[in-house]
Amino acid sequence: MWVATVVQSAAARLSELSPCPDSVLGLRNSAQLVIEEFAADILHGLQAPQPKNPGAAAAQTSSKKQLIQGETMAKALLIAHVHPASAEQETEFNRWYDEVHIPQVLERIPGVVGASRHKYAGAQLVPEEAAPIQRYLSLYELDTEDLAATAQHFGTALADGTLELSEALNRSTAAPVLHFYTPAV
Repeated sequence: MWVATVVQSAAARLSELSPCPDSVLGLRNSAQLVIEEFAADILHGLQAPQPKNPGAAAAQTSSKKQLIQGETMAKALLIAHVHPASAEQETEFNRWYDEVHIPQVLERIPGVVGASRHKYAGAQLVPEEAAPIQRYLSLYELDTEDLAATAQHFGTALADGTLELSEALNRSTAAPVLHFYTPAV
């Protein structure tokens, strides 16, 4: 049921947007805004459906909290829009992201307590020309009282090699776009 609510909300937001039909960039920015608002809705209290098998939920829980855990809300989110350097490097990009990058972020950045990755879906409410350049989205759940310090840790770790980067990550034509969000009051 929460998915239907989100879809209805996204459709309502899209109908309120007034992109210029001749501006692909305007459409793309409108689509990115909808994605970011959806993530903010998650942060503000949309809850994932509870599994029918409570044992399955317990088996999925590790020492790190799940991104959406029903009763807990993140103090903040980091949303990362990313893309592989090329189609030929997509497999390596996904391997690096899942096996190297996310584990390093969870281990090495204080305050990061969960992460999930998503790929742009084929079914959309906007035309293809409005699709974001970056086709992957990562959501990092942050449990910190000092968001500025956490942001600084990310920046330093990316610059000094604490977080290893991969040549498979596009850093030029579809460079990563990172944004922090806090709950709206």
